[in-house]
Amino acid sequence: MADLKSIANMQIGGSKYPKKRRINLYQKQVKKGKIAAELGVFVVFMGLVYGFSQFGVVRLLRKADQAEAVYAATEQQLSALQKSNEVYSEVQAEYAHYGNGYLNEEERQLPDRRKMLDSLKSQIFPLTAVSTVSITSDQMALEGRIPNGSSFPELVRDAEADPDARYVTASLEETVQKEGEERVLAASKPVGVSMTVFFNVPEEDGEKQ
Repeated sequence: MADLKSIANMQIGGSKYPKKRRINLYQKQVKKGKIAAELGVFVVFMGLVYGFSQFGVVRLLRKADQAEAVYAATEQQLSALQKSNEVYSEVQAEYAHYGNGYLNEEERQLPDRRKMLDSLKSQIFPLTAVSTVSITSDQMALEGRIPNGSSFPELVRDAEADPDARYVTASLEETVQKEGEERVLAASKPVGVSMTVFFNVPEEDGEKQ
């Protein structure tokens, strides 16, 4: 006869806890959908980060680089103009005796050198970094550079606007050999210029009056 302990350990009926024999496909699909949605949100977020870096950061850096390049170019132009001032001082010293009244007969027939130097300073220096100046007879010839070719017409107009100037001849240096490209290239880059200003002689001044 079985004892009470063995009877207590005997299992009556089926398993105490049910065994899971099937997979809930619905829950599995929901989990996959959730992961896909999270990946989609992550991709969109990374796209926004990339767009911000390109248009918000890279663009600002490019603008900063452009501003720095413009500043450097301006400094170069200022340095060139300062050198031009040195040339002006040398020329002024060379022709200083024309202002003391002691002129020979030949010099009296020439344009006033002081007016020619004033024209150089007021009409030409503001736009041109002058490297050399030569004054002979009624002519003032100079070589220099202007910031870009598009300012060339303005330079010529300013020189011709001087009431003591008779007429002006000027030319730009050639920058490229291909036909049709010279003006385009010279218009946007610093370019050399040669100019000769012809001034009124005393007889012509008298005729004008």
